[in-house]
Amino acid sequence: NAKEALRGAYMLPSDLLEEVLMSPLLCIGDYALAEVFMEWSEKGVASRHNHDILALMEGHVQFAALTEEEYSRVQVFAKRANISGDCERLRRRAKRGTPTTNAFNTLWEEYTQQFPNNQAPFLGYWLNVIPSRPAFGLTSSLSQGDQLAQLSYYARGELSVSLQQHDEVIWLMPHHSVYITGIFLLGSLEAGSHVQVSVSTDGVHWEHPFGSGLHGPREQFVLTPCRAKVCAKWIKLTVHDGKYADGRLHVHGILQAA
Repeated sequence: NAKEALRGAYMLPSDLLEEVLMSPLLCIGDYALAEVFMEWSEKGVASRHNHDILALMEGHVQFAALTEEEYSRVQVFAKRANISGDCERLRRRAKRGTPTTNAFNTLWEEYTQQFPNNQAPFLGYWLNVIPSRPAFGLTSSLSQGDQLAQLSYYARGELSVSLQQHDEVIWLMPHHSVYITGIFLLGSLEAGSHVQVSVSTDGVHWEHPFGSGLHGPREQFVLTPCRAKVCAKWIKLTVHDGKYADGRLHVHGILQAA
């Protein structure tokens, strides 16, 4: 448990603590990390070890990734630490968005509100999905409309398509981005399987929120918290070893219009 492990990290020297907090292997959400910092401040252990809580909050907590409820809880602690004004400044500076447990499906919901009769295509403006394999999602359907519908279902996490070793799927949101707080794999991973989730703002420079990736054996329906440093427009799922038979991915976070 990353949160429990971090509770005693105030004893580390500042440079080593910074290295730990910057590590992609630290699977913890922004709110949970803010809670740890506030606990250090409330107990007085941060100042005794020469750690600046406000600097830690500003450097490592994405205020844009906090829901209104989470921010309210942070402010309760911040008032006790006499930094509520500074936290409010950081919050005001952060662009607001929509909390989501499935960013791609939230896009679909916004699309259906604007086009209730599907007058315009969903894939294109709202979301693009780019598989690495030409035969990805191959079906016996002869209807191109059915094939596009199935691709749309997969893109928003409602249809399973098996991913084999070396398969890669990229999702691109041309007009939106998401501050990621967690990745939810709907399927399980067998022993020996290894998948990687990568995020990017431009499709060129990629960040790996989970370091070396996620490894099997791993049960289905598991949420892995994370703190991506970027507000991602591109999200990539790669199967390095074994397979990911379910193939679906739900992105938790705060969805923003570009």
